[in-house]
Amino acid sequence: MAYPLIQREKPDIIITDIRMPFMDGLELSQLIRNELPESKIIILSGHEEFSYAQKALKLGIAEYILKPVSGAELVASVKSVAERIKREREEKHYTRDESNGKSRLFEAIISGALPIAKILDRGRQLNIELSARFFQIILFKYYFNTSAGPGYAEDILALNERINQISAKAGNVILFDRLLDGTAAIIKEDSFERLAAARQAYINSIESVFSEYETLRYFGGIGKPVERLTLLPESFENAARAFSARFVSDRNAFIDDSEIDFMGKQGGVYPSADAPRTQENEPIEQRNNHYHLMIQRAKEYIAAHYADEDISLSDVARFVNISPSYFSALFSRETGQSLIRCLTEYRVNKAKELLRSSDMSASEIGAAVGYKDPHYFSYIFKKTQNCSPMQYRASQKHM
Repeated sequence: MAYPLIQREKPDIIITDIRMPFMDGLELSQLIRNELPESKIIILSGHEEFSYAQKALKLGIAEYILKPVSGAELVASVKSVAERIKREREEKHYTRDESNGKSRLFEAIISGALPIAKILDRGRQLNIELSARFFQIILFKYYFNTSAGPGYAEDILALNERINQISAKAGNVILFDRLLDGTAAIIKEDSFERLAAARQAYINSIESVFSEYETLRYFGGIGKPVERLTLLPESFENAARAFSARFVSDRNAFIDDSEIDFMGKQGGVYPSADAPRTQENEPIEQRNNHYHLMIQRAKEYIAAHYADEDISLSDVARFVNISPSYFSALFSRETGQSLIRCLTEYRVNKAKELLRSSDMSASEIGAAVGYKDPHYFSYIFKKTQNCSPMQYRASQKHM
């Protein structure tokens, strides 16, 4: 009777005796562990034999209490287990928040949409130190080339943990989980020579671990080294282009974009599971028209959402229904510029329109086109137009 009730109610804490009709407490505990692994079990037992306690420990029992037990002792045990549940849930919530925070931080870094001060501040909130002189992005993905079977999940989790340990031990690597798009690593160092050495050491360490798994498949794209954090979007675009070669390559490798001839494959774009769905025998001209329409949709999305400070590559890729890595390479190939550059150009052109046609202040115009920080807006405007917003406005009045 107890087990169906437990299945229905899904309690956080279950108190059971070793001796019960139909099945004993250890058998019930085994069923509960399989069905409700998060639930905590307290076993009451009159057996002092070590074998019973040993079996209970193997099942992950929260408390093994010998009878007789007073009401006060039992209440104290329940409170102790309840505190443990509370701590575990808080830790899990923190881990989930941290993971989401890291994902948003990576998007902010590669989008170039936030000022450097905000990016550094977000990094510090996540205990991520982003200060360095040189940076480089590596995108990679790995999976077992076998159908999931017994032990598959455990192997993946163990492998993920080993990659995390390698990254943490390196000290100059920041790892980001990109879910279906794989993993991104930012390598940072204080000189170009040390960056090159750190990158190669990191790749060697990862490939050494990968080589231990016979059925493991992996591929990585290496971005170009850049001298400032603000230039990491360029390294990402570079890495994404190299990473796209995984769609036509059947080898395990980390490559940079100098190793691929991007324009010579299937009309210039690599077909893939992540690519937009087209007919396999579709003529190249028709397929390219399909890509052209996709780019148009992406530009329409930018036109509708450019004022959103947090608009990202992933947002646009999600809108056109392909992976960010593939979309990044496709957009660069079709337009001759990165999505970030296209977004910046659109925002600056909108700002120029407002400078000519309104009496809004520079900070108000910056906020209206997606730059909430007025200093960053002025920096972007001057970088692209070789003059400040106010200088541009003054020049237009004399025309």
